[in-house]
Amino acid sequence: MVAFYEYSLPIIDLTNDIRALISSANSLRPLGRGTALGDGIIEAYCMFKDLSRDGVYKRILVVTDGTFNTGIDPRYAILPLKAYDIRVDFFTFSRLYPSDVSTIREILRNIKGRFVNVKSGNLVKAIMEFL
Repeated sequence: MVAFYEYSLPIIDLTNDIRALISSANSLRPLGRGTALGDGIIEAYCMFKDLSRDGVYKRILVVTDGTFNTGIDPRYAILPLKAYDIRVDFFTFSRLYPSDVSTIREILRNIKGRFVNVKSGNLVKAIMEFL
């Protein structure tokens, strides 16, 4: 798990432990500052790139309120993901700016993934239903 505000920061290493992931996710708090999506994608990519275990499904789940306004442009950050067959799924909440939706759609034209906007209700439940 990687947090991305004005910069990115690994929160928990790769794991199959759903409870640990949920606990880590629940510990995060929005800071109301910049959203460096591209930096977060690169940090997640770095966690995957040297992973060589057979049968590992490489997938990045981006959970964000949007407004990608700082750091590396995410449209460039995704370039190495295709070579490593890394999928990116976007789960957004709140109302997004049209520019954020456009950025997500452009990314998903280039790599595998899905875009789900949870406008109301339980975000964690929506993610778990998708998984």
